[in-house]
Amino acid sequence: MINVNQTTKTAYLSDSVPKTLTISFPDLSLTLGTSDVDSESLEITERVMSGDNIEFVGCMASVCHLTLRNVTDDISGKLMIISMIPNVTGAESITLFRGYIDKVEQVPHKTEKKITAYDMLYKLADTNVATWYNNLSFPQTIKTFRDSLFTYLGITQETRTLIFDNLSFEKDYTPQKLCALDVIKSICQINVVFGRMTRSGTFDYLEVHGDSGTVNQAVSYYKDANYQEYTTQEITAVGLEGVGYSEGEDGSTYQIANNFFTPSLDDETLEDMAEAIYNEIYGFSYQPADIDINGLPYIECMDIVSIPVTSVQVPVNTPVLVLERTMKGIQALRDNIVAEGDREIHLFESDLGIDLDRLQRIIEEIEDDLDNLKFKFYLLTNTSDINIGDGETKDIIPEMIFTATKDTVVVFHAEVLVDVSTTVSGINYYDGVGEITYILNSNVISGYTPTETWLDGNHVLHLLKYFKIQHSGINTFEVRMKMSGASVHIKTQGVNGSLYGQNLVASDDWNGFIKIEEHVSDINLIDVTFDTVNDVVSIETESV
Repeated sequence: MINVNQTTKTAYLSDSVPKTLTISFPDLSLTLGTSDVDSESLEITERVMSGDNIEFVGCMASVCHLTLRNVTDDISGKLMIISMIPNVTGAESITLFRGYIDKVEQVPHKTEKKITAYDMLYKLADTNVATWYNNLSFPQTIKTFRDSLFTYLGITQETRTLIFDNLSFEKDYTPQKLCALDVIKSICQINVVFGRMTRSGTFDYLEVHGDSGTVNQAVSYYKDANYQEYTTQEITAVGLEGVGYSEGEDGSTYQIANNFFTPSLDDETLEDMAEAIYNEIYGFSYQPADIDINGLPYIECMDIVSIPVTSVQVPVNTPVLVLERTMKGIQALRDNIVAEGDREIHLFESDLGIDLDRLQRIIEEIEDDLDNLKFKFYLLTNTSDINIGDGETKDIIPEMIFTATKDTVVVFHAEVLVDVSTTVSGINYYDGVGEITYILNSNVISGYTPTETWLDGNHVLHLLKYFKIQHSGINTFEVRMKMSGASVHIKTQGVNGSLYGQNLVASDDWNGFIKIEEHVSDINLIDVTFDTVNDVVSIETESV
């Protein structure tokens, strides 16, 4: 709970106290007030869990929706800070939201902008920290590791001691892409805490507790309340990467899988960790509820509010654990507090499912079996439309992840059906130009760069690229198109291609809109030779 004085709390518990809103954009030296906002449009959601899927991870970005009036500045991507103060002597200002503008929609025929913004966690989902990780020395403790990570990201952590801060681990592999948010989630998951960005812009770790803790705020009035008479089944066992710990009681099991730190740990260490996690979360339970109360911006996720409920004609105060909350409005500020959960769930699975970890295990399983290698190829097609405007650059083949069991040449081929609309000016038309760039491991592949000149209408773009990869790491490949003087529409299944090569290995879980199917040919390869990336591959076959 945010520490504010009783005057501030009392003001928010009342329906009649007016409030002043301040919206600041520090990068633009721009400050807006209550009159610049459509008051009914303000909506801020914070949460540590989604639905009834209990995961002690958190790391869910807060989101803010807002409509501003008479703003001419370009605010896309800018930092936005929203604060509120009741118009009462002695009241204190509270920050409601701190985050970055992700989407700005101009309202037709009006001088209004509809805004969607997220806190810093949203940006970290696209932040690659592989270079930082690969330059670390190992072994490292989790405390040293997380301090280094957040320093690299430029984010301050709240001072907290996590249960496995002193745990030492080894480097498991050398990634070429590593998502910052995935690593942060693994830190929180293994330490069974809820990670979150505070409204002051720091990162904090919230400890696990049910609704039997100290009530942070008692509410005497609510507009609506739906709550269950049952509490969720208590957690009585823990499973961690194939080992477990319990005290033999009936109940539910909390299962942790695919954590970033566990692959290098032995079973004895994992067993000790499972017991420590059990001691942290044993007995976790809460009463599901959905309540509508006055907006209380000083309340935060994992706080406890209580509401008066009449049960069998006897008034009782029912505690509600804040797992998700949505604040709406300004003068008539409301809070919708939610804690969802089923009565009986015998297994809670917390699987971060980091693709690179899964792919690394696939590689290790096949490295010792190279006697009957076959030529593998992967068929690619887009499962949604692609639109590229004039002057825009977009992926027509989004990032794909693969590797090989030995150094090899990979061949990429595709046919792309493009519907071109050239820029029109008076009675003249201009040719549209499409330029293709191939990206391997975040670097442009040198050599021939296809450039096509098109008039209005449908065209077929033929793509062919050879490149060499080494078996020592994970590889990423993507294809980008830049349009000049025209826009392009590529309909669903308008991209049809293949990626193939000897010893090629890839996950069947691809990001984006690429659909992939794996095929193994009937050609048994005896020998493949190549000198340079652009050489023709010579293949001697035994049978077809």
